Amino acid sequence: APVQPVENETIAPAAEQSANAGAPAVDASAENATAESTPAAEAAPTIADLATNSNANTASTDATAKTKGKKKTGLIIGLAIAAVAVIGGGVGAIAYLNWHESPEQTLADAISNVWNAKNIQAEATITGEAKDKDSDFSKIELKMNMIATQNAASMSINTLSIDTKENGSYNLSVESAYSLDDDIYFKIGGIKEAFDGAMKNVDKDEAEELEAISGMVGGVIEVLDNQWIKIDSDLLKEMGVKDQYDCYKEKAKALSSEDFKKKVAEIYENHGFIALKDDKVVKTEDGLSYYSIKIDNKESEAFGEEVEKLDEVKALTSCFDSELDTDEDEAEEWDDDLDLEFNDDIKKEDEQRDYDLLVGISGWNHTLKAVEAKSSDDDADMSIKLNLSYDEKAVELPGDAKNAKDLVEELKKAIQSSALDLVKQQVTAQCGLMYDSEKEITDCVETVMEENAEEIEEELGGLDLVDMFDTIDL
Repeated sequence: APVQPVENETIAPAAEQSANAGAPAVDASAENATAESTPAAEAAPTIADLATNSNANTASTDATAKTKGKKKTGLIIGLAIAAVAVIGGGVGAIAYLNWHESPEQTLADAISNVWNAKNIQAEATITGEAKDKDSDFSKIELKMNMIATQNAASMSINTLSIDTKENGSYNLSVESAYSLDDDIYFKIGGIKEAFDGAMKNVDKDEAEELEAISGMVGGVIEVLDNQWIKIDSDLLKEMGVKDQYDCYKEKAKALSSEDFKKKVAEIYENHGFIALKDDKVVKTEDGLSYYSIKIDNKESEAFGEEVEKLDEVKALTSCFDSELDTDEDEAEEWDDDLDLEFNDDIKKEDEQRDYDLLVGISGWNHTLKAVEAKSSDDDADMSIKLNLSYDEKAVELPGDAKNAKDLVEELKKAIQSSALDLVKQQVTAQCGLMYDSEKEITDCVETVMEENAEEIEEELGGLDLVDMFDTIDL
């Protein structure tokens, strides 16, 4: 039968072939074998033919053995190289992980991630407890939420609680929102409760004075309390600052550009003012690793000076140049004195204050998720707890806001109405000193009010919020 060569298969030596099959060895080495079978019509090789090629077959067998030896050697070398690659790769991976997870790199990544974030949400709690016996308050607590996007922001102070030593506690809420493409909004809540609390906790003389104008204050509170107020371009124009604000809105958009962020990041690389106090993890909590950090005031000042030199920042500050004092020398001198005094105060406070500043950073992605700060001096203990997130969340602008200009007119009317009531109360009190009967007192009040109507109208017509507490002198 014709031989059926098998691709890439090496036939055993002739001696093994004879022993196993009782037939001469067949040279079917991988180098000469083909994948095609010998055609049936072709004559099968004779024993003589095979015998004639026996010497060649033996040589082929030796060559095959050497080839196998080379293949084994190559395999061993290949395995060795693979092992080295795996071990080397493992060492490299470990080195990378050590670098990636190092405290320094973790902090650097966290700062970079915050700076490049397009959306930031924050929940903050700030508390302060007084140590000084002469302090007006015993405790202050503030809880707030903030949202910041590239062109809008909102802040909600849900709780502003002030515990005073003499006048009890006050609770207010403040909300604000703005957009570079829209107007400015704000709202104050809890005004009535705060005023009522003040009325209960003042001394007798102050209570009588406040009681005299409580109706006027009540009218103002009714207009303002828990009411969203919109400051639009018309009001800004009347205030003489519309051009400045329009300029600010236009120039501020450049601060969100990738080019500006890159410039600031490069400045920070040269003047990084946030550094680790210790390269150890202080604590772990809620999946975050907390590190203790410090602020380098010298580098922080240098960083700020370099940022001020950027074209985008110069363009923004130029929006308010027209508001500076016309006497530039005097304005500059005043500004320098203010900065010097302020910086001196800060330095003195820093020297006297002990503070701890911790940052909580998540694992592999190195995202700053929390900040904790505590400070203490002879006057008070302060603490701040800040939780951060970076999900996309739009700033919601209120739809029920009243235009500030319209609200001012409402306030004037409320003040004038309350002031008129106050005038009537005062006239009634004076008439009561002169007359006994109710009819005489009523007639007296009507007469005085009619005779002085023009003067009263003139006085009340020019009355505004600033004059509210002066109306007791009318």
